Amino acid sequence: MNPSNYVLKPQKEGGGNNYYDNQVREMLLSFTDSSTPDSVKESMLQLLVMRKINSPKLDSWMLTKGHLTKQSTITEFGIFSFLILDSEECKITHNQNHGMLVRTKSCESNEGGVSSGYAVIDFPIVIDSAELKNTINTLN
Repeated sequence: MNPSNYVLKPQKEGGGNNYYDNQVREMLLSFTDSSTPDSVKESMLQLLVMRKINSPKLDSWMLTKGHLTKQSTITEFGIFSFLILDSEECKITHNQNHGMLVRTKSCESNEGGVSSGYAVIDFPIVIDSAELKNTINTLN
């Protein structure tokens, strides 16, 4: 397993406290280490191991903290959903999606929180390739 293909994330929004690359390996090894205090292991149960998605990089103009800058960026899509389980019946009672969040951030940043200033809210626009070529030609 290559630790660079994974990220350890707390179950919260806002950015920060993520573990990448060799930090992933070290955290997982410490969880199985008998010398790691139980209180530390208990706090680690709040982390999710997720496969890292390597998005394509795009040049974008970003307005952050009142400054407009051109940056190499990646865009992330997040789905809002909820799941309700009936533990007595061992069955799913609700499993629904309720929207999405699209955010764009500098490809140099490992963080992605909008409220913490690492990313900006974005909106996807789907167009066909002929329309895109016409738009680019118009801009040039």
